[in-house]
Amino acid sequence: MYKTLLGSQGFRNGMDLYFKRHDGQAVTCEDFFAAMRDANNADFANFLLWYSQAGTPVVKVASSYNAEARTFSLKFSQEVPPTPGQPIKEPMFVPVAVGLLDSTGKEVPLSSVHHDGTLQSVANNGQPVYTTVLRVTKKEEEFVFSDVSERPIPSLLRGYSAPIRLETDLTDSDLFLLLAYDSDEFNRWEAGQVLARKLMLNLVADFQQNKPLVLNPKFVHGLRSILSDLSLDKEFVAKAITLPGEGEIMDMMEVADPDAVHAVRTFIRKQLAHELKAELLSTVENNRSTEEYVFDHPNLARRALKNIALAYLASLEDSRCTELVLNEYRSATNMTDQFAALAAIAQNPGKTRDDILADFYSKWQEDYLVVNKWFALQAMSDVPDGSGYKFLGEIVMQLDKINPQVASRMVSAFSRFRRYDETRQNLAKAQLEKILSTNGLSENVFEIASKSLAT
Repeated sequence: MYKTLLGSQGFRNGMDLYFKRHDGQAVTCEDFFAAMRDANNADFANFLLWYSQAGTPVVKVASSYNAEARTFSLKFSQEVPPTPGQPIKEPMFVPVAVGLLDSTGKEVPLSSVHHDGTLQSVANNGQPVYTTVLRVTKKEEEFVFSDVSERPIPSLLRGYSAPIRLETDLTDSDLFLLLAYDSDEFNRWEAGQVLARKLMLNLVADFQQNKPLVLNPKFVHGLRSILSDLSLDKEFVAKAITLPGEGEIMDMMEVADPDAVHAVRTFIRKQLAHELKAELLSTVENNRSTEEYVFDHPNLARRALKNIALAYLASLEDSRCTELVLNEYRSATNMTDQFAALAAIAQNPGKTRDDILADFYSKWQEDYLVVNKWFALQAMSDVPDGSGYKFLGEIVMQLDKINPQVASRMVSAFSRFRRYDETRQNLAKAQLEKILSTNGLSENVFEIASKSLAT
């Protein structure tokens, strides 16, 4: 946030003063704050509240456009929820980096912003400016952009400029446009994640009502535009085409339904793999390498992108894709690539999966850390398994006699069992009760298990 407010050079000036003042000393957050403020003669208002006030601010943004005046308004309101010992909260200093896009996805140059009774110029020596930082410091305030020729789509909180929860009035159409065209990678990713979460929750409802599942073509278009844009950072592309996890979606449901969420996520992965098959095949082709392993950002990003594309293709279970994944497994020159290919193959039950798992074990059986990864891959597999609750309960009871700390971490998997449907609740509750009835149970496991049952 300091760097967002001060710019790279201003932040560097603050760091230089910080080291000049405090080299070799024990220092405080307030000392760091003072160095940043003094080196830049900056007004940071209530910024120190970030260090003393607990809780994550919830910032709501409402937008409106006045065609006659050619102005675009953003109204901010913020609230920090009460926390133990701090029932009443003060407004925080929230830097919100903002850009505007037109209806075709092009950046709108920013000229000036009216705020708090003054008109502030945004232009920089006659050069067009496409991102500005709004300083939100009050419970409610408004910023009005001038000379805006059409209603724009705001790109808010660019670069994740503040650690807040943001609630906007962006429509799905706005989010699809941001996903396809925003120049800010964080917001492009965030638009995709918001859309994916909405999409998955809607499809979960359809699945529960036995309706046919249909994937929104605009979502496919958004991901296609990202996959096809070779100017983007490859690590960003890998993250942008990764769907939210099943746990994240279940956290948003009143009653978590693992079967429905799993079915929907599997459906979307397969549908995306089918519709983006050509792009995914090109991605694998363009990002494979037989050269010696190098640990740097370009190679890390290349491997991440290739391997997520490979996982999508493996979900199709057609012979060409299976052969492609097997070839990647056999030709891999490093553990990252080989294990990613193994994980892709392990999605699909059958002889190929069994043979490759056996082959991997025979190569790495002397390396216990690798064998642990091999076990974990199979434990987390999508292959149907109906005895998980009982199995986990038995393992916790066995492990408690050897390593109570690890056993207590494992039993915490039951801690949120009341989030699920009644059948799953009963299965988990039965195991917790069985664990608590065990003779000689450690304090570690007893504490977690008893608290889980009491919630």
